[in-house]
Amino acid sequence: MTELEKLQAQLRACRHCEGMLEPRPVVHGNPGAPILQVSQAPGKKVHETGIPFNDASGRRLRQDWYQ
Repeated sequence: MTELEKLQAQLRACRHCEGMLEPRPVVHGNPGAPILQVSQAPGKKVHETGIPFNDASGRRLRQDWYQ
C-alpha cells in the first residue's frame, strides 16, 4: 500500500463530525497527477454521491481555475 493509499484510508475512516452529520469523507487521488487539489466541506450533492467536485463549485473550479 502506498503512502497516498494509507492516507486515503485514514481519511475515509474519519468520524470526527459524527453526531453533527453523517460522516462520509470524499477522497480521491492519483499519485501520478500533475497537481493536487485539496478541499473541505463538500456540498450536499458531493456528500450524497461521493464524487468529488461534481457540483456547482466543481464546475467553477474546472471552468475558471483550470482553464
